[in-house]
Amino acid sequence: MKRILHLINDATPLRGGAQRILAILRKDDATQEKETFSFSKHRQDNLCDKYNIIGGGNWFFKVLQISIQLKPEWIIIHSRFYLPLAPILSFFGIKTCFYAHADYKSKKILFRIFKTDKYIAVSETVRDGFIKIGIPSHKIKLIKNPITADTSVYPDYPANTIDLSYIGGLHPWKGILELIDYIALSDANIRLTIIGDGPLKEQILEKIKHLPGNINLTLLGEIESPFTKIAHCHINIMPSLEEGFGLVAIESMYHGRILIHSDVPALKELCFHDDLSISFSHANPSSFLTALNNAINLSKQEIRIKTLIDRSSLIANQYGMQLFLEKYRAALK
Repeated sequence: MKRILHLINDATPLRGGAQRILAILRKDDATQEKETFSFSKHRQDNLCDKYNIIGGGNWFFKVLQISIQLKPEWIIIHSRFYLPLAPILSFFGIKTCFYAHADYKSKKILFRIFKTDKYIAVSETVRDGFIKIGIPSHKIKLIKNPITADTSVYPDYPANTIDLSYIGGLHPWKGILELIDYIALSDANIRLTIIGDGPLKEQILEKIKHLPGNINLTLLGEIESPFTKIAHCHINIMPSLEEGFGLVAIESMYHGRILIHSDVPALKELCFHDDLSISFSHANPSSFLTALNNAINLSKQEIRIKTLIDRSSLIANQYGMQLFLEKYRAALK
């Protein structure tokens, strides 16, 4: 039986994009008669068994030992942290693939020094970034993240209230603190629901205490199937300062939401042709209020259910699970 080893910061399935992709690939490998193993620096869920390995202070040598013992067909590297292992693994005849989940802005020199056999990019933005630092284009496979096409949950239009949502990790690069500051400048009566968890939680709770009376903010934490919990929210916001792909953007479209998004390249790439998506620039904070007002006005209009269904079908076809799995399998042949 062929084996695949994934090197990742934290393989806990409830975390973000890379963890979700690993869970999908692990499930698919089982149907392809492959064994999937993961090595994590640490795990939020502390799961540790034959197939889920957690590192420690001697992680470097532990990965090498496991790799030599397993003799995997491929090692998929999901974090730059593990790149220095690539030339050593190559020496032992083990093929490596770097799975790029982000548009990396720093430490690009790691990719010039520690090269892998193949690369998977989740967006044109990520792919083009690799090409700019000298990685041959024939080694890069563009595989956009899939959407789990559950039943769409559409809000009712026109909206009678201003209900906004944010879905994502509470991390600095997600722009969540900036989002709260921007919304606090609005004179409208706004309810913002935040779904997610992360290191900025305490700062957000502190900010809530100082919001003006017209702004109501609720922090719900991590929730499975979040769009089912916020059917009353017509507008979803992605204020990312950095983004590799932007899964929440296509989920917002799939679930019939008006989307306000920052103008980072990956989100512009996804949302450029969508009539219900509105961009703003962090370089010009006042542009957020303009985008917000435009989104509110749009939410107060009648949006036909056929328009929302056609939008969902387009997303399901472009980012379907089967297409994703076929591209992934082909990339590692």
